[in-house]
Amino acid sequence: MPSIQDLPFEILSTILHFAAESNALEGTVATYTYGLTEAPRPLGKSQPHKYVRGRVPDDILRWRASDSLRRVCSTWHDWAIGYSMKKLYIRRWRGGESWDTTFVNRDHPRGGPTAPFPVVYRDPYRHLRKTAALLADFPSLALAVRSLWFNGIYIRESVRFVYSIASSCTNLRSLSAPWSTLRFLTGPEWAHLLSFPRLTALEFNAVDMRLAQLIPENQIDELPLHHPAVDFSTIRRIKFQGFTNVNPLTDSDLALIAHTATSLEALTIRGTRAISFAGVQTLAAASAAKLQLLDFTPEVVPTTAPAGALVFKEEPHYCTLFTPASMPKLTDLNITLPTLCPAFFTHLPAMTPLTPLTIRTASIACGSTPTSHAQKAHVLKTLLEASRAYSARTGVRVEIRVLESDLMFVPDEGLVHGDFGLVRKTSGGRWMGANRGETSVRGAWGKGAWEVGTEGQVLGAVGEGVLSI
Repeated sequence: MPSIQDLPFEILSTILHFAAESNALEGTVATYTYGLTEAPRPLGKSQPHKYVRGRVPDDILRWRASDSLRRVCSTWHDWAIGYSMKKLYIRRWRGGESWDTTFVNRDHPRGGPTAPFPVVYRDPYRHLRKTAALLADFPSLALAVRSLWFNGIYIRESVRFVYSIASSCTNLRSLSAPWSTLRFLTGPEWAHLLSFPRLTALEFNAVDMRLAQLIPENQIDELPLHHPAVDFSTIRRIKFQGFTNVNPLTDSDLALIAHTATSLEALTIRGTRAISFAGVQTLAAASAAKLQLLDFTPEVVPTTAPAGALVFKEEPHYCTLFTPASMPKLTDLNITLPTLCPAFFTHLPAMTPLTPLTIRTASIACGSTPTSHAQKAHVLKTLLEASRAYSARTGVRVEIRVLESDLMFVPDEGLVHGDFGLVRKTSGGRWMGANRGETSVRGAWGKGAWEVGTEGQVLGAVGEGVLSI
């Protein structure tokens, strides 16, 4: 008589996947952790209350949801291992002390005084050490890992465990690691990680170190990117996120990565202060023929070049870099340019019309800076007309953010969003009446009151000199 084991493995895998997901969704396993407000005391009137501490991490939830399936047979066991180990989220351990369990199990005299519970120090890297040992001792578990994500593990003492864990997972597809791995790991170690045949996605997250962590040991740079064996040619997606107060990634680091990163399809850089568009352009140009997504959203746009920025003999005209000939596969763009002019929309290929094309800029003039207010208004009007022509040609909605004046232009609608309170005061109420727009509630960063005006009002205010662009 045929059984479920006779089904093709693809169908059996789908059935087991639905069964494991049902265990997690229907309450078979705990999905949240709970705690008590206080312990009950003898003759006390206060009642302890249970409260939700947080959701069970996804990797632990998958392990518990597939526990019953893992016990059926060897085939189901192997599937459950792959299901529960495919993504590992390794976080910083929070806590410092625990009770000595040997003291609890010890015999104590009845009726007599008892010694206080001794508190013992707990190794903060115990879970990292145990995870590294588990994956090293059981290669079958390590081979099932497809994605690794590390959070809060960035000082030199703990980054060693990041390499110990990642180096065992030779079947890895994506790795999200702290930025400090590009400082503390050596060139041969990075060459070993990048040699994994299926590793195609890298993410580096940067955070500020605490004052107690600003010691010389955490400021060492092993210069792994200078090693000739470090090769990023197999990486398809790379992401840099955040800023740090210790050895941040700069344009020089991106230039070193660009020597071998020639197959990138997605490049994302967000929340940084130490990377300029010159470094982004250098890395994007190395994979220009294959690049499909480019996202550059720094935390601030510096008025001066940050430390480590690339220096050119002649500043390139960035608006003419994005052309169908230079980047034939580019379909998703979200960037911040130091300057913006109508030539950007003249040469820009058609983007995906599903999401708006958001362009941020510190200035609306490339090359010679307009001197008079009338010239500034003319340059702005020409830029908005070029963006409207691009939208009519491609069907893509365009949003232009001018960071200096904190205004957002929507050329398709002829509207401008921003805070015009200062304009009203300087013009004596002649310009920019108070009109609430769609973005008035959230403002630029989710707070503050924005207003909406027309392009004609803004162009008039710029021409009169009461609004600076």
